[in-house]
Amino acid sequence: MDKGYKCKFCGKLAKNKAFILKHEDLCSFNPKNKICWTCKHFYDDGYPISGTKSKCLIYKDYFKTMDEDIPCESWEQG
Repeated sequence: MDKGYKCKFCGKLAKNKAFILKHEDLCSFNPKNKICWTCKHFYDDGYPISGTKSKCLIYKDYFKTMDEDIPCESWEQG
């Protein structure tokens, strides 16, 4: 059986250890990256016809944070 490696943040699997280490650094579930949709304050209404309506439950500027890659200072593990 081949040895595999697993991302400690999202569970992604790979055979190459260097690949997983690079992935973990960029993984959107890594708390240092503070991506909105991994935050506990993120909410998505999920309208079936018109698409989604995403927002931050603590009224932070969700779109500015996502579009301009600005880290959120109120991010908490979801």
